[in-house]
Amino acid sequence: METGKNGTNGPALKMPECPRDIRYNQCVHARLDGSCGDTENATDCPVPNQFFRDLNRAFPSEEHLNRPLPSATMPTAEAIPKIFDSLKELVKEKNRRYGDSALTPPRVFSKADAEAGILVRLDDKLGRIKNNDGILRKNDVADLIGYLALLSAARGWLDFSDLID
Repeated sequence: METGKNGTNGPALKMPECPRDIRYNQCVHARLDGSCGDTENATDCPVPNQFFRDLNRAFPSEEHLNRPLPSATMPTAEAIPKIFDSLKELVKEKNRRYGDSALTPPRVFSKADAEAGILVRLDDKLGRIKNNDGILRKNDVADLIGYLALLSAARGWLDFSDLID
């Protein structure tokens, strides 16, 4: 008996022909190994490429999984003030570099008030995250927290202790 490629006895399994959409000349299915089974145009199948991009975003990498959790290196109650202290310094430095333009905009081109300008920046940042396949980077988180802190300052929300139940 002949041993097939799949390790079983019998003839090797043959990949079925790739069904094609004649409008776009692309295959209309995907195999999990990332090829479309079309030996002439095996790389033109967009479905598995998108599938693997989605899969990689949905599941953390092995390197990420083997990393110790923050709670294993530092209790959450200690991590929170450390994060906010670091972000506080970052936002203050960026504000200095930009000449306090968030709360006192120069109004060279835009005549919008400070709050509207911050909301536009938030929209822009969220749009960039969305257009980057929803991939959230450390810089994105820092920018969003910074913009929200500036928005809070613009609205006079300097104390949040009243929100503690």
